[in-house]
Amino acid sequence: MTAAELLAKLRSGDLQGVMSALSSLPNTLRRSDEMRRIEALVQLQRSGPHAALAFLRTPPLGPTTSAATLALASQLALDCNEFDFALVTLQALVRSNPQVLRYWEMFARAAEHTQKLGVIETELTSSGIDPAASLLLSETIDRYLLKQRRHAEALQLCQRTHQQFPASSSAIRRCIRRAVELTPLSADPVQTPSPSRLGLSLDGALLDAALAIPEIFASTTVRSAWRARLFQEMQWILACAQAQRCDVSILTRMPFFLAYHGEDDLPFQRLWATIVTTLVGNTALKTSFNASATRQRSAGELRIGFVTAHLRECTIYNYFASWIGTALSSATRVALYSAGREDGVTASVGERVHIHHRYENQISSYVTIAKQIVDDDNDVLIYPEIGMEPLIAALAATRLASRQYAAWGHPVSTALSTVDGYLSFAAAEPADSQAAYAEPLHLLPGMGTCFPVIDQVRPQPDRSGSKLRLICAQSIFKWSPAFVEAVGEILHRLPNAQLHYFHAERATPNEAFVGMLEKIWQPLGINPVVRTVCHGERPREQFLQVLGSMDLALDSFGFSGGQTTVDSVSVGLPVVTLPGAFMRGRQTLGMLQLMNIDELIVESVPQYVERVIELCLAPERLMEIKQKLFERKHVALHDTAPLAALREFLETHRAATKTSDVHD
Repeated sequence: MTAAELLAKLRSGDLQGVMSALSSLPNTLRRSDEMRRIEALVQLQRSGPHAALAFLRTPPLGPTTSAATLALASQLALDCNEFDFALVTLQALVRSNPQVLRYWEMFARAAEHTQKLGVIETELTSSGIDPAASLLLSETIDRYLLKQRRHAEALQLCQRTHQQFPASSSAIRRCIRRAVELTPLSADPVQTPSPSRLGLSLDGALLDAALAIPEIFASTTVRSAWRARLFQEMQWILACAQAQRCDVSILTRMPFFLAYHGEDDLPFQRLWATIVTTLVGNTALKTSFNASATRQRSAGELRIGFVTAHLRECTIYNYFASWIGTALSSATRVALYSAGREDGVTASVGERVHIHHRYENQISSYVTIAKQIVDDDNDVLIYPEIGMEPLIAALAATRLASRQYAAWGHPVSTALSTVDGYLSFAAAEPADSQAAYAEPLHLLPGMGTCFPVIDQVRPQPDRSGSKLRLICAQSIFKWSPAFVEAVGEILHRLPNAQLHYFHAERATPNEAFVGMLEKIWQPLGINPVVRTVCHGERPREQFLQVLGSMDLALDSFGFSGGQTTVDSVSVGLPVVTLPGAFMRGRQTLGMLQLMNIDELIVESVPQYVERVIELCLAPERLMEIKQKLFERKHVALHDTAPLAALREFLETHRAATKTSDVHD
């Protein structure tokens, strides 16, 4: 029986017939490469990939083994997670058959799992194969180049891939993302590919690409151009969502960085709220929600739920940890719905509440979480940080409880009709604050929360004569062009000063950030490599120690320090601030005014520069302010009045009847 006949019999499912035919063959023929491969396929169907691979490896594969058999052995090895063996066989395959892209894709998978991507780069170079010829291969090599910090090569590869696959949404996404992340200063809002003009159907990758915007800008003019482009792309996303019936599964990213520009974002937020609401409305959930029966409730009950993707040691938790404690002291039942990364905080807080459900921070978790929240029948849902995660935004855009509130974890209006109010803190809100919110604004006194006491870092002794240490501890995407210009002027006039900053480098590389400083500071002759010190991500204890060793902190414009100012105040580090127009630019202002330390508050950029210089040249005055900060910090940070106001607010939602309604 020929090999073709045996394969036909195998495809028909006659495994016994194939084995009988193989058994009747002479040993030399049965041990031939072709017949061994057929027998391995029988083993695969009978006993699985491990048995088939073991059969092919006895006797070992050799130089005369055919490409077809090597390919089968390689695929079996990948299926069995035997990546080292697969790497060897696939290296032989790509050397002998460089034109077969499928072999390169398998080789890339094995190389990535064994962390030996250098091997595949070597083979690609010697063969002359362009990784851009394959989407999968391109993605793998792209990740490798990023790890190697070969950003220019990664960007060029993504551009070639987009040219090769102009209709691929994943290729478009990588091309745009790499441009705005790796070369933000040269990324042109007009020349960068626009998803809305490609005539493609909206999916998660295209939504991601359409929302792309650099984190840093060399000028306000360029930033405005990117904002205009983003608004147009968001209009296209909405049109697609309305016309194509896309559902919430494509929601992969948020327009997160808008808030850090310090401008009026309410038109953007209204548009985004309509997008999310449309995507949620296209998701088939009504039947499931209507199936949740209305429960009998006792008068006086109060059930509160918190929905967050940041129940861990982080800024969001530090801001709202006391809220959970307040809810526990006043509510009949407190439920937590947490998604994403976990640490000791997650487990500790979860043990204290009445109900704690944990989920993956993926949009695919949306239906499961939504159903659970409805089943738990909460009176009030509180969302600490709606604008940061797609999953949380989708949940907030759904009516899951009779009353739903947002807080300032991401301090902009949600504009969602399903959010019944916005809880903010009075100390940072301007007189006309309601104009910035689509939701009714509920102000809590002071800082709106109560922070844990930090006493382990004391004001540092005067270091007269040593280099002045200035710091801006905010994330780099808070560094507006105007702020960078002001800092440059300060460094120009204080030649003995050195600027410290933190950079985690999750997206924009530090060299791109330094490039922005260099471009803006060039007229002043300031070299950022010499005049700045970059601190990487570090544990909070070490972060506080760095803050405690500084002379003065510089607050960013438009979006001031929040947790960073709390930490600075906690260790007695003065922060000079120029308040913005919106709450997110006035958090430092609120803290300083509560402590009655007005000498750190200015009203203009020139005044900001002069105040910093004055304080740096008066070390005794600076030490006096440090001591005042340390002595008065409890007035702003550890006040319990906001929690009493929150408790009073929650009490207004206590059940007065025996039933509660859940809306679909």
